[in-house]
Amino acid sequence: METTLIYPDSRGAYCATLVTALSLRASPDADAKGALAAIDRASAPACRAEIVKALTRLRLRTKARRETTEDMAAAFALYAEDLAAFPADAVHETLEGWPRRENGMWWPSWNELDTVLRAKASFRRRARAALEVFMAERADPDRPQPSTTDPNPTEQERP
Repeated sequence: METTLIYPDSRGAYCATLVTALSLRASPDADAKGALAAIDRASAPACRAEIVKALTRLRLRTKARRETTEDMAAAFALYAEDLAAFPADAVHETLEGWPRRENGMWWPSWNELDTVLRAKASFRRRARAALEVFMAERADPDRPQPSTTDPNPTEQERP
């Protein structure tokens, strides 16, 4: 298994590992369990405080329509809840990188963020699903196997 450190926090409080390649050779069962554990670690969400901090930074770096404090608080709460479904590094990279995108001067809609985040997390979802199928086949070769198709494909993955 090849991994790459993708985001070390300046305080050392957060880092994530991205699995960039999987190869099950010497001990397939142990390799698969280790790879699954690495994918799970790399897919861990950020804590709510980190998400809100990143949203605040993004809000200060982009333009948005005028809204009341209550509207902004509600939007932050909803975005933070939805962002918690994605890996921490993908959320951080997306929110920090948004202002450098074309039209990145504007506050993003949830649909825009969701599309980018699903694309960033798709390899991990597919790798995890493939490992689960592999491990199920090893445990019971006669058992019918679940589909490895992602129920939420990205634009690039759609037919």
